[in-house]
Amino acid sequence: MSPTTPRRLAAGATLLAALATGACQTSYKSNNTGIGLTGGVRAEAVTPDLYRIEARGNGFTSKGRVQDFVMLKAAEITLANGRTHFLVTDSRDTTERSHYRGASRSETVWRGDSRVTTTTPGFVNTVVRPGEDSYVRLLSKSAGPLPPDALDAADVIRVVGPRVAQDD
Repeated sequence: MSPTTPRRLAAGATLLAALATGACQTSYKSNNTGIGLTGGVRAEAVTPDLYRIEARGNGFTSKGRVQDFVMLKAAEITLANGRTHFLVTDSRDTTERSHYRGASRSETVWRGDSRVTTTTPGFVNTVVRPGEDSYVRLLSKSAGPLPPDALDAADVIRVVGPRVAQDD
């Protein structure tokens, strides 16, 4: 086996692992079973017209995708409660970052009268898990004038829904 063969095998294994996990971004879960290890979205009523929505992703999920989860869940809740519009009254970034460190390593081998030392440097990997907590007020056109920044729930579902479903 040539000295480059182990490197090629390691590179191939790394590529295979990346391809296998590349499709592991968080999928939108429209039920309220909770947020698991891979992320998801859930909502709970604070009052009859105010909901807290929590969305979490994993290390393969973008911040924009998590924001789409919040918007889609808010629109679904709005329509399920017989309302037409919603207003995001508060939102907080709950992104988590984890750092994993690998130690450096040295190996010395003797070749005849010489010794050869190979050193592999250490590494630091950072995993970013995006998250967002939002409060959403449910509104209805029939209850009077809407605030200018109120969002039409049906429009949000029409625009954001296919984008979220396409990525699942």
